[in-house]
Amino acid sequence: MKHPPKEEFVKTLTALVVAIIMVLPVAANAQILVSMDLFNKYVVDPGFIAHDDQVVQADIFIVLPKGFSIDFWGSSGTDFKSNFGREIDFTMGWSGKFVGCGLSFFDLHNVFSHKTADIVQPYVEVRSTFSNGNHSFNPFIKADYNLATRDQSKNSASDVMVGIKHGWQINQTFSVSQKFRLLYNDGLFGSKSGFITRWDIGMSARVTRQVNLNLSVRNSIPSGSLTDRQKATAVGVGISSSFPW
Repeated sequence: MKHPPKEEFVKTLTALVVAIIMVLPVAANAQILVSMDLFNKYVVDPGFIAHDDQVVQADIFIVLPKGFSIDFWGSSGTDFKSNFGREIDFTMGWSGKFVGCGLSFFDLHNVFSHKTADIVQPYVEVRSTFSNGNHSFNPFIKADYNLATRDQSKNSASDVMVGIKHGWQINQTFSVSQKFRLLYNDGLFGSKSGFITRWDIGMSARVTRQVNLNLSVRNSIPSGSLTDRQKATAVGVGISSSFPW
């Protein structure tokens, strides 16, 4: 029996909440960062427009002791249809002073179904941190491999990116964050290989001690050889908080 799109989405959301509740006892002494955003489109790191319409995206990031973390991320088009606007990601990671690594699972399109290709992604990152007054800088190099669960030789691909993150605490209320990176993708899901420039910028306003309102702009510029991709800009507004308060 095929369930209506909204019913499928509710089941997906319920399963995600149950998974989070199961993890909460482990995170009793951890910090939990929660956010929800509404974007006009969903643009993925390799430069594809996964969904060229409004999407709601939510994230629960749990910072555990000794550098470990767990991340639940979900996306859905506001039309609640089964398309590439719908996605659930789960990541387990570890982060040291200069090195980080982890393993992600990207449940794409038909979530909780084995009939379409999903992605298992191990990654490693090398980075540094320095600051100057109210500004912080984080240069990094990251490599990952996207292992497709179906048609691996055609759909799998690796990414290598180099970039820098910049944070600016303007005052007690306003802050600005930027992330610039140059990414090389060697052909995810049989696409062309080439370079993509990504530049994300966001502004946050603290409205209470626990709650921030956020404005985000995400830009993707593919190289001229990537004729299967186009320039794209995603604009979003959202809210975020952290626990314990």
